Formats: sequence, structure tokens, C-alpha cells
Amino acid sequence: MSTMNEEDNKKKESVEWLALPKELWPLISKRLTTTVDLLHFRSTCSTWHSSTPSSPTATTTTAFPLLPPPPDSNIKLTLFETRLYRIHHPSSSSSKGWIILLSHNDSFPLRIFDPFTNLPLSLSHTNPPPFVSPSHLNLLNFNLLDLLQSHSLHHHTHEFQPFMPLPETHKAILFPSLTSSVDSRKVFALYNHGKLHVLKIGDHNWTILDDANCFDDMIVHNGQLYVVDKVGTISWVDSETLKLVQFSPMLCGLGKKKRLVECGGWLYVVDMYIEGEPDSPWDMYWEVVDVKVHRLDEEWGRWLDVKDLGGYAFVLGKMFTFSLLAQDYYGCEPNSLYFFSAKRASSFTLNDSRFKLPNRFWPCPSLFQRKFNL
Repeated sequence: MSTMNEEDNKKKESVEWLALPKELWPLISKRLTTTVDLLHFRSTCSTWHSSTPSSPTATTTTAFPLLPPPPDSNIKLTLFETRLYRIHHPSSSSSKGWIILLSHNDSFPLRIFDPFTNLPLSLSHTNPPPFVSPSHLNLLNFNLLDLLQSHSLHHHTHEFQPFMPLPETHKAILFPSLTSSVDSRKVFALYNHGKLHVLKIGDHNWTILDDANCFDDMIVHNGQLYVVDKVGTISWVDSETLKLVQFSPMLCGLGKKKRLVECGGWLYVVDMYIEGEPDSPWDMYWEVVDVKVHRLDEEWGRWLDVKDLGGYAFVLGKMFTFSLLAQDYYGCEPNSLYFFSAKRASSFTLNDSRFKLPNRFWPCPSLFQRKFNL
């Protein structure tokens, strides 16, 4: 009897989505926040496909007006969003996946980007995959997991392609996130050799925070914005008062570039020893020659040297950093760091302190198919 009741309850709880009133389908599609979500919605059935526009327009970049020029510039800017996904083919016998970085705006419906340089894949590789046109990008046959989003500042003039980032900008973060009210959102940008700039959406001028200091990186951790300066001191930013509050002791790292990474609920600083000038535009030559990893012990307020990432790998992209559980991704090795060096992707293994060319753990080769069309 109990089994029959359970089956009856399941039938009552099931929803016949195709039986929904037709006027609800466009309303549902308009609430999808990413292009990929909209593409999957349209691919569910012919009825849902016909109820939405043929050219997907789900994007957060169009929700923002043009941003005013930063100091010492007369070029208006646009906030450009990219999203990092984990992709997995459902027919694969392995549970491993790939990572892929996608972006969408009015000029380019869907493009794949290099997570190390934040450039379109076709521009960032000497030998790119053969079919990198958006019309040959096959996503519908994959399961996708949205890992994180990042933002960057881009030129908005006829002289520059709209997907070209400002070379002087090290990083940009929209804070708080898109789930917060528009009035409270601010754009934080490391610009002009690490000066921390902030712009409230709707304002006409940027403000420089702590003009006496320069910063290497920033990250959102546990809902709070953190920055790290040239000597490795982490501070958090009060988004209301725009005051910086010291959060860690001075690291006194001797490397030229500090990167912040969150992994397992902890904050890490990767100290990169570099020959050349890492704050130069992305097309200038510089090379990483050594790497040190430190974890902040927040309870005792001290730095700990790290020799083992516990099965994780760190990816240090130009516009964002993230950690991966290596066993979940093809070609990704544990206890390794991946970054851009000497105009190419490189990896550094903490086990033996060796540099090498990384295995390709992105993008999935079968994404590109001549016969597929969005």
C-alpha cells in the first residue's frame, strides 16, 4: 500500500512542462541569465524553440550603460562579462570534464576565450582549433556547470574591436554581484600600474582608493572584496565607506607579482618571481622564473608556506583566478599552477618545482564541429 501511495504522490508532484500556457514560455526565457541557459532552453523542443528569439540575447553586459573614461583617458568603456563553465559529455564513460570560458555581447553572440589571456581563442593561439567561429561552437550536446563569472573593461570606440580589453587594466570586479540592487553595484578596477579605482554604476567619475599604494590582485571571498598589495599585505574593502582595512600581516614576498586564490575556504597568495615587467600590457614579453605559495592562517594571523595543494590545481588567468580539483578535469595535474608566461601557457609543479608546457585541459576538442550551427 505504501508503495502505491508513493507512486501516486510522484505523479501528483510531476509537472507537464509542455502543458504550461504558451504565454509563459517567453516569460521564462527572459528570466534566463546566460546565453548558454537560453540555448539549452531553445533546444528542449520545437515549441520552446519557436517561442524565443532566433538570436539569443541573454547577457548582463547590455544591462549597463557606457562607463566614463578612467583617469588620463578619453575613451568610454563597457563592462564585459565572461563565464567559466565545466563541460562534460553525457555519453562519456569518464566523470572528468573540461573547462571553457565563454562571453557574449551585442557584437559577438557567443565566443570562446583563453582563460589565461582573456583573449578570443582565435587571437591567443598560433594554431587555434580549426573551427572557432560561433556558428561552429557546439554546446547543446554537453552538460554545463556554471563555475564563476568575471568582468573586464573594454574599449568602446570604432577604432578598437569591442572584445579587446584595456591593456592597462589588470583586473575588474563588479561588486556586489548581479543579485544585488543596481543602485548598490560598483565596478572596482586595478588600473595604471595597480592603482585601485572604483566607480558606482551611474556615476560620471572614477575614484582612486589609497592613492599612496599599488595593488597586484583582488578577489571576492566569502562575500567580501579583498586586495593584495605589492608586498603581500591583504586588505578588505568596505564597499559603503570605500575604506581599506588591513586583514593580514605583511608577507614580504620578494616576487614581482602577487595573485590571490580561494581554495577550500582559505585565501592563498601566489608570489610570482618574474623577469621583465608583469604590469606591462599583455603583449609585452615577461617570464615567470619561480613561484612560491602561501596560505593565510586567519585564526592566528600568520602566513604558512605551502608545498602541497591537496589534490587541487590553481589557474592564474589575466582577469581572474580559480582552483580546480585536478582529478575532475582532463589534463589537469594536482599540486600544479597554470599561468601565462613568455607569451604562452605554462605550468609549475610544487612537487618538484619544475616548469613545463601544460597538458590541454581546455577546451574540449569535440566542441567544434563543422556541421553544427547555432
